[in-house]
Amino acid sequence: MAAAVVIVFSVLYFPKTFFYRSVPKAETPEKPSYSFLLADTPEKRIQGLSGMVSLPPNTVLLFSYDNNDSCGIWMKGMKFSIDVVWLDSNFRIIDFKEGLSLLSYPGVFSPVSPCRYFVEAQEGFIKANNIRIGDKVSINFADFLLNF
Repeated sequence: MAAAVVIVFSVLYFPKTFFYRSVPKAETPEKPSYSFLLADTPEKRIQGLSGMVSLPPNTVLLFSYDNNDSCGIWMKGMKFSIDVVWLDSNFRIIDFKEGLSLLSYPGVFSPVSPCRYFVEAQEGFIKANNIRIGDKVSINFADFLLNF
């Protein structure tokens, strides 16, 4: 009986803890936060955003590699245009491309040098965040948050 009371109390008192992942949005006007989906396996990296109709608001897809890689992408199977930002192992922006569309397939886009991470985002993301080569990106893997 006591165990049942504890379970009922816990579910009523902490419902989000049991059923939802709460993601804090520590946001400032200069540095907006974005939630990210993580592509950290070969299968997820191959799939990327292909086949998706759009990304949820304030969300990007972060590709993560164990070592520096050529990080080339193509637009096969894409249903919307994207911006791509490539990062080195220190989370510095080394290259970016704006407005890549399905019409660019079968072209391949790669950064000027090997990267460790890259971000795929809705078209307009680079302009909206005033992204520049050399900028540092803050990535919080524990809370799945990213700041440009």
